[in-house]
Amino acid sequence: MYDGVKSVLGQFGVPLENCVAVAVDNTNANMGAHHSLKTLMTKDNPSVYFSGCVCHILHNAASKGSRKLQVRFHAHNHSYLVTYTQGAS
Repeated sequence: MYDGVKSVLGQFGVPLENCVAVAVDNTNANMGAHHSLKTLMTKDNPSVYFSGCVCHILHNAASKGSRKLQVRFHAHNHSYLVTYTQGAS
């Protein structure tokens, strides 16, 4: 997978050193401690920042928060509008 990422970056003339941040799904292949995309890429570019999937982070935060608050989520093209209907008890 890492070779594929390097290949695509090369096709667009983007040096690996120019990658400052990468957001990927939270699987072991991407974020794991051994031979993952993260470990291989940070070996070649120690300054790159890796973030787990922002969609999963948003989902987990919304799931946990909605247990404490009564809220409505309105999804539209991957954007979310949150309406609080009642304060936390």
